[in-house]
Amino acid sequence: MMQRQQNLIYPISDWELKQLKKGATSNPHWHDIVEKDDTFCAIIGLEINEDDYDHLSEKGIHCLRCQIDPESIKTIERGDIEVASYQVHGGVKIAILMMMDYRAKEIAHLPLNNMPLESDKVSALFKLYQDSLRFVQAEHQEDLTILWENFGMKMDEVSKRFFFAQYVHIVYCSGFKYQIVKDKWKAICKVYKDFDYAKVDWHRDSVKMEAMEEGMIRHEGKVKAILDTARWLKDISHTGFVMFLEAGLKDIDTFKELGYLGDKTKYHMGICLGFDVMKPDTHLEAIADHFEMLPLDLCQLIADKFEVPIRLVDAVFWRASEQDRIKEGVFVQDS
Repeated sequence: MMQRQQNLIYPISDWELKQLKKGATSNPHWHDIVEKDDTFCAIIGLEINEDDYDHLSEKGIHCLRCQIDPESIKTIERGDIEVASYQVHGGVKIAILMMMDYRAKEIAHLPLNNMPLESDKVSALFKLYQDSLRFVQAEHQEDLTILWENFGMKMDEVSKRFFFAQYVHIVYCSGFKYQIVKDKWKAICKVYKDFDYAKVDWHRDSVKMEAMEEGMIRHEGKVKAILDTARWLKDISHTGFVMFLEAGLKDIDTFKELGYLGDKTKYHMGICLGFDVMKPDTHLEAIADHFEMLPLDLCQLIADKFEVPIRLVDAVFWRASEQDRIKEGVFVQDS
């Protein structure tokens, strides 16, 4: 089963709550299926009739059993829980509303049977990846070299200076084209004292002035976040810093404690630190949408097929897209 990196979370509706109440038994059979446009909602705790079961079986979804009790129904009714797992398989969206440990309020993962894409789509996706990989190997080998060098690095070997450099790059790239940041990178390095965070904090006022000069990427919010992170790095002990990184390895949302690291850029930091994750950026979302998949599912499918890390798939597609080589799910050769 593919491990889920992300979930779409939304409240259970009043209508769905009523359906749950119908199945409020101590050990009900599986799901009631409601077709809404192209979305199947499989609601745990309801009886499923034989026709529905056969219909699901044809799509590779098997019947499960679960515990639903009256107290659990009351918990949902109070609005104490918002749960859903969202997957796309073969162009059909399947939303599973599931019961879980309500007290922990953690999203549960059901062992779904993944429905295969049509063979022609799978072949097209694999060809896109192979074409893109060949391009990156020929024209941007340094991307792959860097990616492999820091893959699986130990958190206690990460220096604060390295972390600060990655952080500054991520913050400036957020919302800007990569090429813009690349063109100004030497100037950025100079302003931030080659990422000596202690010097940056010591000269905070002058660094801020230089960062806002004409010709720089003048963004007051980003500059403040960078200066605040420099001070944080200066003040935190090495042990505390390593603990922070290890916390991020277990829960990548930890990185959102720093300015300008959000729901997408937290994955960018994870990639820089050697985590095997992908960043659901615009380029990857566009490819995934073309193949009617979620970005993680797409990367995982390719990673499993070619026995490579997810981060490699992401890097290959990012570079090919950044160079305008992917159009409507097809690799475009240089004209």
